[in-house]
Amino acid sequence: AIVREETIRAGEYWKHRYNDPHTREVDEEMEATMLHTKSKVAYNTNGWKERCKQHVSSKIEGHCNLGFPFPKDHDPYKQSPPRSDGWAYNCFMNDNIETRWWPKLVEAMAKRGKISG
Repeated sequence: AIVREETIRAGEYWKHRYNDPHTREVDEEMEATMLHTKSKVAYNTNGWKERCKQHVSSKIEGHCNLGFPFPKDHDPYKQSPPRSDGWAYNCFMNDNIETRWWPKLVEAMAKRGKISG
């Protein structure tokens, strides 16, 4: 995979920390990948308007099943300023997906007539 090759090229040691016989490396150039995707049934998102807000009670904190990405310039050692819409940050964007793979998917779907523009 690209990450492994980049690590080795940088002169760093590469070792898998977890061995799962059902997992394999993906060739990102030739195979599709899905990151941060989940199947959600209705009851998994019940109460999301309360659970996903900033400064919710500790009883329900951390139980938001929707993604609200941190800003790209987020410093993990500092608390991010609150979102202007009140939702709590809880995930990170993958720049490789956003800038490389998402445009390709949109283009391929548009060619197939599944989406417009």
